[in-house]
Amino acid sequence: MFGVIYLSFCRIIYGKFSKRYFFLVEKYKKKYPNLKVTLKKCFGTEAILKFENVLVRNGSLPLYKTSMTILMDKIGFGSDFNAIVRDKGGINCTNYIQVGEETIKIIGYRERILNTSAITLFYFSGGKYFMGEYFFSERHERVTHQMAKTILKRYSIASLGDETEFYVEDEQGSILYFCDNGFSLSIKYFNPAYCQSLEQLRSIFHRKSEGKQKPTKDIQGNAVESKL
Repeated sequence: MFGVIYLSFCRIIYGKFSKRYFFLVEKYKKKYPNLKVTLKKCFGTEAILKFENVLVRNGSLPLYKTSMTILMDKIGFGSDFNAIVRDKGGINCTNYIQVGEETIKIIGYRERILNTSAITLFYFSGGKYFMGEYFFSERHERVTHQMAKTILKRYSIASLGDETEFYVEDEQGSILYFCDNGFSLSIKYFNPAYCQSLEQLRSIFHRKSEGKQKPTKDIQGNAVESKL
C-alpha cells in the first residue's frame, strides 16, 4: 500500500512520462510483482530487441540505395526533443533504456495510418533524435503491401523481389529498415551519427545474440565478426 501511495506522489511531482517516475515504477515492480501501478509504456518487449537488424544489418536482406534523403514524418535526424514535442503535441507513451551512463528516451504517438492503428516512435540520444519507427501491432497484408510500395516509390526504387523485409540507404548514411515478420509490421528510420551510445548498444546486441548464426554487416555494410 505504501508503495502505491509513494509512486502516486512521485507521479504528481515528476510527471507520468518522466525518467525518474519510469525507473521508480520499474524498480518497485521487480520487487513487488503484484503492485498495481501501471506505466504508459510504448512497448513491453526487451528494449534491445528494438535495435535488432538495425544496429547490425542482416546481410542476407535486400539493400536498396537512394539519392533521396531518408526521413520519417519529414523530421530531420539530430532534431531536438523539445522541438519535436512542440510540433507533434502531447505524447501518449514513453520508454527509457539505460546504456552505460546514458539514458535513451523514447516517446510515442498513437495514430491511424491507412485506416489502421499504429504507433509512431521517436528515439533520442543526448536529447537528439536518432531513430524513428512506425509500428503496426497487427499485421495486415494490404497495409504491408501498400506501405512497401509507397516507400519504394518515394525513394525512386524498383522492387527486385520480396517486399516484406528490406533496407534502403541514402547518401548520408541513414537507413530505413522495413520488416513484416508475419505478426506485426515495423518501419524504422535510423542514423548512427546521432546515437551517442552506438558502440555500447552494438556490444549489448552482440552479447545477447551470442550463439546464433546469421550473416551480418554493420550499418555501413562492412563485414562483422560475430556469432549472430
